[in-house]
Amino acid sequence: MAHTSGDRLSALRHAPVWRKPAVGKVKINVDAAYCATTGAAPIGVIAMDDDGLVLSGLAKCFNGNYNVGLAKAMTFHEGIQLAINRNWTDAQVEGDAINTGNELANPTMDMSTIDVQTEYDRQTLRNFKDIKIMYVNRLANTVAHELAHHAIVLGTKIRFGMDSLNFIHDHVLKDAIND
Repeated sequence: MAHTSGDRLSALRHAPVWRKPAVGKVKINVDAAYCATTGAAPIGVIAMDDDGLVLSGLAKCFNGNYNVGLAKAMTFHEGIQLAINRNWTDAQVEGDAINTGNELANPTMDMSTIDVQTEYDRQTLRNFKDIKIMYVNRLANTVAHELAHHAIVLGTKIRFGMDSLNFIHDHVLKDAIND
């Protein structure tokens, strides 16, 4: 069961496991980590189809002076851009950062530096009305979570397609079986 807050943000109220998207749709899970000592913001983004197969994704680390909120905003931005770049006009972008989802769904909120990024994404989403922003339980977001944590180890941006990276294979398989 889901409920809607505003036009875009839906909070999924199901068991804490990843669920396949509806037939013909794409689900993009996003997550960020944050390294307080360096200010780095590693992120993970993974797109899967209605069979639970990996379509695309990335793991990368933004180096610089980031904070947790901005790191989470960047993950949603990357997920939205992936959907647009791949022409997945009917996609769900899911993450476990409810504040960032609320910020994207509610144009009156202002979180200072984060608002600059989310305002850009809000404007983008106005042109892609079928891309939905979703909040999910942390346990339903394990593959993106692992990608984010691995991004800091990788030290470089990695994009991948259906030939997903070996280190996430078991997580993807576990999610597909749990559905």
